[in-house]
Amino acid sequence: MRNRYSVGFILVVVMAISLALAACSSSDDDSTGSTTQQTPAVAAPTSQAVLQAPAAAPAATAVPAVVGRQAVEAKVKRVVLSVEAPGNPSNDLRLSCCFDTMQLKPMYENLIGLTEGGQYVPQLATSWTVEDGGKAVRFQLRKGVQFQGGWGEWTASDLKWKYSHLVDFEGSHRHRADWLSWIGDASNIEIINDYEILYHINPAANFLVGFSDRWSHMPALSKAHYDAVGDPATLDDTPIAGTGPYQFVKRAQGASILFERVPYDHWRVNPDFQEFEYRFISEASTRFAALLAGEVHITKLGPDLTAEARSEGFGVVENTVKGPRVYGNFYCCWSTKDESTNYKTYTGEWPYNPESPLANPKVRQALNKFINRAELTTAYSPNSEPMYLENWHPTYPGWDPRFETEFADKYGYDPAAATALLAEAGYGPNNPLEVNLILASILNISQPFDVAEGMAGYWRENGVKVNLLSPDASTRSANTRNRVYDNHIQLAGSATYQVFGIELHLSNLLTASSAGYSTPSTNAKLTEIRKLISPTDQDPLLRELGNEFYDAYPNIPLWYISLQAIYNSDIVKTWEFAGAEHGAWNHVEDIRAVAK
Repeated sequence: MRNRYSVGFILVVVMAISLALAACSSSDDDSTGSTTQQTPAVAAPTSQAVLQAPAAAPAATAVPAVVGRQAVEAKVKRVVLSVEAPGNPSNDLRLSCCFDTMQLKPMYENLIGLTEGGQYVPQLATSWTVEDGGKAVRFQLRKGVQFQGGWGEWTASDLKWKYSHLVDFEGSHRHRADWLSWIGDASNIEIINDYEILYHINPAANFLVGFSDRWSHMPALSKAHYDAVGDPATLDDTPIAGTGPYQFVKRAQGASILFERVPYDHWRVNPDFQEFEYRFISEASTRFAALLAGEVHITKLGPDLTAEARSEGFGVVENTVKGPRVYGNFYCCWSTKDESTNYKTYTGEWPYNPESPLANPKVRQALNKFINRAELTTAYSPNSEPMYLENWHPTYPGWDPRFETEFADKYGYDPAAATALLAEAGYGPNNPLEVNLILASILNISQPFDVAEGMAGYWRENGVKVNLLSPDASTRSANTRNRVYDNHIQLAGSATYQVFGIELHLSNLLTASSAGYSTPSTNAKLTEIRKLISPTDQDPLLRELGNEFYDAYPNIPLWYISLQAIYNSDIVKTWEFAGAEHGAWNHVEDIRAVAK
């Protein structure tokens, strides 16, 4: 009987519940600078045909017998997953990084897959070997894999072209610089034959992650399709064909993206549902209303609404890999502003902006100690695990028990001690500390703006002037790359595994768009860690690096979280998804249907 009410009626009820809950909760946040996200209407997508290959397209090689899972007959044709819209909507993969890769992942596959437990497994590559003392990696490629739309068989030529397509375009997302540091240009890629390819690489590179489901930077794209139509310059243009079990149908800007199951036996898996739709709804209460009305089948909600959904009989499943996390990022301490010449070698002065308040460790510690994490956790993430140092966890290499035992003293809630720290740094009633807080949506939690403004509330209560900023995704990326942000804080989410997370969030060894606190000393240690493959070998150096970061207050650790998908158990049987990868809400082909 879940579908007997309309969304309009249910939304009124849900909003009433939400207001009642808000009235019962205590909050002293007097923020006046917040922005309101517009919630797109739950609307049908606009019509757009799947682009088919012309008669002159490459002839398809006979598809091998399916070795993957066969579909069951589902009760509904289309399954709908509702989350927030990507920050940078695009049909051009070169422009989408990190969480935004979610939007097209159903239609693409990578060389290396990821199990529900987080292990690398062969996907489009059947095997790979490291050669020449770590200076080369050879991939054997799966035969007979077909592109959607009749664009022929995927081969090594498509793979090499995809690499050039990304790195030769200066407007590509920030990780273009990583690929150039790992491999250089495409001249370092050798096509041995259609099903074998050799990459000559920087031996210190952790580059397999880029070919895996964790990143999805180098999925299989059809060069023949690209040659026929060019890049998808607008949201009305069809993305370049991939090899995934779902193919693109249409997009309604800001509202939804629709995919359909490929019309042939897929080599790996045939999804249970004929169609899959991402439906983008900003507000958790509106998503819950749509779930109750049967208009969406899977969604993410905050803790209160998740409990309400459980009481209504909806199922809840969590991601399977430890890694998703939420923390506050300090933009403050670049080694140099001249990214074009010095960001890799750190020959410039550190930090280039010593006048930034956040360059002072006492300020960073004080901002941590003003935050009542217990209150934030109860309100926004009650099922999470406390984080004591971002990228370090008791189950990871390099863990030191002091990260937990000393946390209350060093980072824990103590406004009086925090005020004293600011006074030692030269700030007080006559000279208040001023910082900028960037508001940005993240997919790891349902209420990121509320969490960020909650942090701002604690700081304001204690005399800190907080400016709330709401730049769009492209502006944020450009400002980070150009070192515009030097006294800024942003609530951030990630699912990247340990060493790569440190490289991305606490160094700029990889990219010119540094993302957090680092020093010449921490980068030197990280450089040594990158040369080691075994976690056992990395362990002592990671512990040494972790201790240096821990005493420097490099960011605001909050939570390791489990991503919770709330689903209609009349339609969806279960869904196993790793969650610890770019896009987070991926592997939608593994949404299992209740049989008709």
